[in-house]
Formats: sequence, C-alpha cells, structure tokens
Amino acid sequence: MLFDSLITNRIARELAPLCGGRVGRVFLAAEATAVLELPRAQLVISWHPEYARVHLVEGMMPAPGLTAAFVDVLRRYLRGARLSAVEQLGFDRVLQLEFLNAEGLGPEASCILMVEPIGRWANAVLCDPQGLIRDAAHRVPLGVNRYRQLLPGERYYPPPGQDQPRLDSEISNELRHAAAASPEETLRRLLMGGFQGASPMLLRELAARAGLDLDATPAEQPSKWAEALVEIMRQIRAEAIEGAAWLYRPARGKAFAYPMRLVSRSTEMVQSLPTLSEAVGQVAAELSSDQLLRQQQERLRAAVRQALDQVTHRRESREQALQRAAEAEKWREFGEALLGNLWRLDWGAPEVEVPVFSEAGERLVRIPVNPSYSPQDNARLYFQRYKKAQRAAKRIPPLLEADRRLEAYLEEVADETERADQGELGELEAEIRRLGYLRQRKARSVPPALSFHRMTGPEGWPLWYGRTGLQNNRLLRQAHPDDVWLHVREGPGGHVVIRTGGRPEALPEAPLLLAARMAAGLSRQRANQRVEVAYTRVRYVRKPRGTPPGFVLYDHDQTLAVEPLVPGGGAEAEG
Repeated sequence: MLFDSLITNRIARELAPLCGGRVGRVFLAAEATAVLELPRAQLVISWHPEYARVHLVEGMMPAPGLTAAFVDVLRRYLRGARLSAVEQLGFDRVLQLEFLNAEGLGPEASCILMVEPIGRWANAVLCDPQGLIRDAAHRVPLGVNRYRQLLPGERYYPPPGQDQPRLDSEISNELRHAAAASPEETLRRLLMGGFQGASPMLLRELAARAGLDLDATPAEQPSKWAEALVEIMRQIRAEAIEGAAWLYRPARGKAFAYPMRLVSRSTEMVQSLPTLSEAVGQVAAELSSDQLLRQQQERLRAAVRQALDQVTHRRESREQALQRAAEAEKWREFGEALLGNLWRLDWGAPEVEVPVFSEAGERLVRIPVNPSYSPQDNARLYFQRYKKAQRAAKRIPPLLEADRRLEAYLEEVADETERADQGELGELEAEIRRLGYLRQRKARSVPPALSFHRMTGPEGWPLWYGRTGLQNNRLLRQAHPDDVWLHVREGPGGHVVIRTGGRPEALPEAPLLLAARMAAGLSRQRANQRVEVAYTRVRYVRKPRGTPPGFVLYDHDQTLAVEPLVPGGGAEAEG
C-alpha cells in the first residue's frame, strides 16, 4: 500500500487538530491494526506489512477473536492520556505522537509513540520521554539488525537516512554536489539513494512536471535541472498541504490514495475525497477486501480440487466395476461348464479346458481355477461372482450417473470461484460445506450474495443471469414457462433467461444474441472465439430431484454459435 513521505506529511496535518483530546478505548481492529479512540475521531495505526498506514476513521469496532500483546501495552500506557503533539520526523515516513498524563503512568507522565508505516518493514514503537523503548509491535533483536534493536529497555533510533538532505528543502547545491560525486549514476538512483523522502511516485511526478528523465544521468538533463527540480518540489508541497485528496484506480495495479492530482497519472480514473484520511481508509478497506477474496478463493479452489479428485477416483472405480459386471454371463458359463464336466477334469493344474455347448455348436473353453479347491467349490465361486456382477450391473449405473453429475457440478463451481464476488463466494462456500468438502468455520460477516443478476437488454427486453448454482436455481424458479432460457452447450456455465412477458414469438434477434453471448461468457469456454449456446423455453427445462444446484435437463432446444461476452457489474438483485 502506497504511503510515502508526502502522504505522511499531509496525514500529520490532518491529525494536528486532534491535539488536546484524550484517548478512550484502545483496541485491535484487524491484524496488526490498532485503533485509538479520540473525542472527534478514531486514529488508526497499522503496522501490517501490506497495509501499513496512519489515518482517521469513524465507526471501527474491535475485531472479535484477535489479540496482540502490543495493543495491550498501548492500552496500559495510552488509555486516558492526552494527545499533545503530532510531528513528522524530518521528511521521512515516520510519525511521532506524544501523549501526556497517561492513566497507567501518573500525573505529568508522558510517552511517545513512533509510527513507521514503511511497507514490509512497518512498525510501531512506544518510548518513554528519554527515548527508551517500552515495547514494539515487531521486536527486532541484535541478530536481525545491528543498527536498530527494537526491544524493551533499548534506546530508540529512527530508521536510517535522517542525516540525508530533505527532498522538500532548498537542495540545489546538494543535488549538484551529488551529481559531481557520482556522474555515472542516473537521476533516479541519485535521488533515491541520497535524499530523504524520495519515493518512486513522488520522483515520477517531479520528472513529469520538470521535464526530466529519471533514467538519464544529471549531465544528460536540461540546464538548471537542479533548480527546476527544487521549484517543482516547492509547488508539489504547496498543492499537497491542503485541498482535496485523490483516490486512483489504475487499470493495472492496486488502488492508491495521494494528497494531490498527479500529472504523471493524468489518464487514470480518479475520485476526489475531502480528506486524505478518508481516501487512505477507503483504499485500505478495498485492498483488505481483495485479500480476503483471494484467500477465500484459494480455500475454495483447494476444497474443490480435493473433492474433484475424490469424485473422479470414485467414478473411475465404478466404471471399472461396471466393465467387470459386463462379464457376468461369462462367470455363469464357467460355473455351469465346471459342473457339467466334473468327470472330465484333470485336477491340479491352474486352468482346465472343457467343452461348452451352445446354439452355435461346441467350443472348447479355458477356465482358470484354484487347484486348492475342489471343482465344485470353483464352480460355486464362479456363481458367486456371477451374482455379484448382476447386482453391480443394477446398482452401479445410477451411482455412476450421480458421480458424473457431481463431477460436472464441481467443475462448474471451480469455474464460478474464479469470477465470483465476495457474497457469491460465501454462497459457493456454503454449497461445498453442505456437500461435506469443507469443515465448519466460525460465522464471518460477508456481503450478502445477490439472489441473481438482472439487466435490461436491447429494445428493453429484461435479461436475468446467475453465476452460482444457487443463483441459477432461484432464477429458474422465478422464470415464466414462456421465458427463453440459454446455456452453453456441452459444459458447465451460468444460466441466462430472457423475460418475454408471455410473448416468446415476438423476441427480436438482438436480445437473443446478447443473451447467448452472455451465456457463453459465463462458461469455461469464454476464452474461445466461437461458442455454441443452446436455447429453449423455460417450460422445457427441468431439474431432477436430488441433483446439485444449477443442474438441469432440457429439450426442444436450438443452437447459436456466438462470441462470448462476460457480463459486467451494475447488476441488481432480484428476489
């Protein structure tokens, strides 16, 4: 998550008006994310390696079941304390929060919370006024970092680079000295390695506005490049101090918040928000929701893969058993031949050769036998095998058909998992759990799944579609017999229904083609150039009792070959 020095500077300014307020509750709101309640807002401090940040929010609640020893330390020292000062350390990604009169320390006692939202090295360190560490969110021993030990009782040292020139100050001379000392270095490496606050995002913006090439050496830059860089940085700093904040959602990559409108990202989708805290909070919520979605998808993928392996193995075993059952008549024939030729048998060999009579005439048959058993016992074993094969021939086909249906359903769930939103994933997870392929979990709050999706097609014809088995079931139950139903031919996929208002004969070609393309896009064949889609009236679609969600049989169907189109967002719930 992007949180550079310019963002840190703006956040410090947004926190400053809260000085003087006393800390109420201190709690853990998410993994590695603490909340300090102040009179007018909640202060979020996160040392999460992916979502490290500091900002203000409203309405956050403690996360049930989560604990963190560092939050207990914060609660002990900061509850009842007054926030007295907020300061950015130099032009670095470090915020220094000073608290006075902490309940756990007594009158006039103070402590300092150093927050370092530095990506995967993010941390939060609570110190006393002398700079000795009381505790750290991530304790760092000597064996991990010789320069900075972050352990209780050790002295706190800020991250390296505090002696470097600040990028937001008058640094023309320092820039030229650095360029002279390292003439072969690119401007990017020169700034990143020697100046405080030089984040990749900020450098790209500086270069775009000043007309500089970050991947060229200083000697290859325009004349007076150092003065131009300082002047542009002054303008950027002024823009970032006040005004709106901006939330960027690039076509590729993750969303991010920034305290100013970026010239270097002028073609990307942006959203203006009143405060940077609001923008940072929204980005964090979206990114954590995306991570939860990915985790849920992976859990479902693993469960479905395991279930598919089990069902496929069981189906293959039953197919083999059915093949063996097809030899039932041979076992009966062997048994009868042994009993009918007892007087001819020369016992003691692993097989015997006896004549068998049929309408086609006499033929010799070789019969494997167990020499340890009598001819009568060998015949009895063949009759037992014959009866067992007969029973299997009656019992296995319906079981085999159920396996094939379940296998097709699980393949469809695997496909649905890749394109489902969080609510639909929760629904799919419930389906898989009901089948016994996932263990019960504690209830977790997830967005409710849509009953199914709907949209308005060409010429105003309503279109419904489902992306999960349960959505497909609901859609089919609410469809009218004269509505038109579409589904990809020969494969799993979502159902699409065109509401005809009882006039299927009046359905134009345009909505039918769009619905067919959607049905193709909701299938595993959506990457193909052309996909065959079956369509028929809903009255000819039936769901056999006991079949998995979304499984149907249909007839009176016709076929369209179309280019797939994956339905987009904006669908509403229909219930």
